[in-house]
Order: sequence, then structure tokens, then C-alpha cells
Amino acid sequence: MGVASGPQIDGKDFHLADEICHIQRRAAEHNGRFVTVGSLALFSTYTGDAWLLDPGEHLAARLARDGDPEDVYFEETDTQFANFLNLLTC
Repeated sequence: MGVASGPQIDGKDFHLADEICHIQRRAAEHNGRFVTVGSLALFSTYTGDAWLLDPGEHLAARLARDGDPEDVYFEETDTQFANFLNLLTC
């Protein structure tokens, strides 16, 4: 069983909150996905877990566990994402 990759996303069409919700939904369905945008990587697993990784900043945030979404805090600006500060509700 492999992990399906998602479509490539153009930077101007990218909204982190939308991608987090998408990957959380895939995790709830126990559907493995892997999406990258710039230095960010979002993935879900067949066990229902999901993560957001930012290797450039040495950050990782669990987005779901056993199919249940986690509360995620982040701040999205026009040019960057800062420290996962705002609560996201999908």
C-alpha cells in the first residue's frame, strides 16, 4: 500500500488552513496522502495520523491522531507562516 500524492499547488492558490483541513479529512478516512508546498510538507497515514512539517524552521505539528483532528494554532500572512498561533477549526 503506497501513499497517494496530491496535486501540485501554485503558491498564489495556496491557503494553509485549507490544506490542513484537507489533510485532516484524509486522516479521518484513514487515507494516506502527501502534499508539499515550498518547504512545507503535509501528510496523512492509513492509521489516521496527520502531520505538518516545516524542515526549514525545524517545526512539526500533529494535525490528527487516530483519525481525530487536533487543534492547530498558526498565523498565515501573505509571505510566511508564523509559529502556528491561530486556532484552526475546519
